[in-house]
Amino acid sequence: MKKFFVLFFSIALLTACSEDEEPTTDPVLGTWFVTEVNNVPGSEFTLSQCNTNSYMTFNAEGTTNSVFYTEIAGTCTAGTQMDSEWSKNAIIYSFNIPIPELAAINPVFGTIQFNGDTFTFTPTLFPGTTIVFNKE
Repeated sequence: MKKFFVLFFSIALLTACSEDEEPTTDPVLGTWFVTEVNNVPGSEFTLSQCNTNSYMTFNAEGTTNSVFYTEIAGTCTAGTQMDSEWSKNAIIYSFNIPIPELAAINPVFGTIQFNGDTFTFTPTLFPGTTIVFNKE
């Protein structure tokens, strides 16, 4: 009986212990620079060379910080840092985009397509609009 108990306990212990799974990290985490903006609704916005210094940092705790660069009097100037939150529900991401022309619709909900060190964000409300980011 004692052997049966030891055998049963050993089997139970082995099946109950499994290797700890590594937590999955979202590929959006990190610092991303705006490299392309297409078809902003109701705007003639075009991305300048200065604007491509603009970035967003997505943090694991669901926060972001971002800075939008714009040319003022011939000088590429950083705007005020914007801190906000980001989230993901299934395949839909939500975050504030630092581009002033899109501030009225923040937070923006949409899908992200990852391709190596690039992601393309397509807002749900404006499927013809895309914003491309490259990872630092």
